Amino acid sequence: MKGDTPRVLLTVASFLVTVALWGCAIYYAVPYLYSDGDSATWCWLLRHQESIYAEPTSLPMRITNYPPLFLRLVAAVAPRDEGILTTGSLISLAGFWVTMALVGCCASQATGDRRSGILAALLLGGTSSAAYHASSCAPDALGLCLVTAGVTWASLRLRGWPIGSGTLFALALITKHSLISLPVGTCLWALWRYPRSGALLVLSFLVLVGSALGFGGLFRPLVLQTVAPWSLTNFLVKALWMIPLLPGMVISGRLIRTLGQLPQPARQVLEPWGAGFVATLLCIVSLGRVGSGANYLLELAVVCSLLTTVAATYQGGRFEQIVCPAVLLLFGLGWCGFHMGFLLPAMHREMQLVKSALEGKPGAVLAEHTWYTTALGRPPLIIPYLARQLALAGKWNPGPLLEVLRRGEVAHVVLSFPVEEDPVGGHADRLPPGALETIRAHYRLVAHTDGVFIYQPLAPDPARSSRQAIRCGPAPAGRPSSPAAARHRN
Repeated sequence: MKGDTPRVLLTVASFLVTVALWGCAIYYAVPYLYSDGDSATWCWLLRHQESIYAEPTSLPMRITNYPPLFLRLVAAVAPRDEGILTTGSLISLAGFWVTMALVGCCASQATGDRRSGILAALLLGGTSSAAYHASSCAPDALGLCLVTAGVTWASLRLRGWPIGSGTLFALALITKHSLISLPVGTCLWALWRYPRSGALLVLSFLVLVGSALGFGGLFRPLVLQTVAPWSLTNFLVKALWMIPLLPGMVISGRLIRTLGQLPQPARQVLEPWGAGFVATLLCIVSLGRVGSGANYLLELAVVCSLLTTVAATYQGGRFEQIVCPAVLLLFGLGWCGFHMGFLLPAMHREMQLVKSALEGKPGAVLAEHTWYTTALGRPPLIIPYLARQLALAGKWNPGPLLEVLRRGEVAHVVLSFPVEEDPVGGHADRLPPGALETIRAHYRLVAHTDGVFIYQPLAPDPARSSRQAIRCGPAPAGRPSSPAAARHRN
């Protein structure tokens, strides 16, 4: 590995940029991924004994289509309600660090060089398009850790790997159900290379997943309520997330084609990863689903970090040595710089504005970023993104929501765009049909920054409080009925 100093410096630099992003994310404690605000809200609801796996009803509509493992873990270990987001971020960060260590272990075994293992781990950590999920309160990083552990167990042929890997894949699926590429690739590889062990792996995986779906009550939220449609336009837009991974994908593809030329120990370790690489490429098509993002490329980032490092060790060309970490560093500087210099501070200011505008003012709320109000002890009436998708699929009726909006029974509406303008980007996917038009007609702007807009009813409804109690229901026993009571309890 002589002469690879530029690669080492570039890899370390890209990793340090990501570390800076992690520190800023923990410091500001804001839901900078849209999904982690919903995840934190669901954790809050679990702590307050509200069912989030029930059948969709009229109002409130706060169910989830996320698996339970991560949500219940965060809900159980968070020291207080206000700390849910940070607790989830720290759990994700720990899971991602374990993922990095596992990738490094496989790289060391494949190359016989411990330094290659360290570089592979740092390369994954420096892949900011993937690593920024590691400081979010979302289940992706923990699920990725379980998936990577399962593939590592199989690639190293450790004792009990068929049942062990199958169990880890099942746990990953009930952590985040989009992490399926590497399990599928590993199962197909095992069936091809070791038919009996492969059958045992697949059987253990299917039995555990089937038990969770059939007896754990997860069939409805994970299957029936996963309704995001696919579109070519969405795929072409979301495919831009692959740009920082393209050099690694090219290098990994070259290595897979010449896998038979590598030493036998390296081939044994890399075979399941190679199968997983092919599976992740095929699953790129899932980027076309509404609501998809860089989290759909997490498994690809893991595989590319490992295969790129091995290729640089054995083949040692300038492209393998420098291009991949250089592209990751350039992307990381821009991406992480945007988050640290603009997005995180702006979202922190937005949360402070919401707090000052809603604190001490009771009433139901509708919020695009659900954690903005849930952090105050006031979860919104609906989870906007899921409510829209279920409404469009005919699985939830938005009529009662539109009615309470028209009557002014929703005390505050908190959006990330002004209602006078048509929503662009992801905002268009976050309100049920008819909600935007109703808000325009019956609500007025009372406070705003560049990124958050707070609305109240045009005319206060004197009967709003009594009707609201009927529609939203009283606070369950032991649950505070106001933000002030919530703060007193905590």
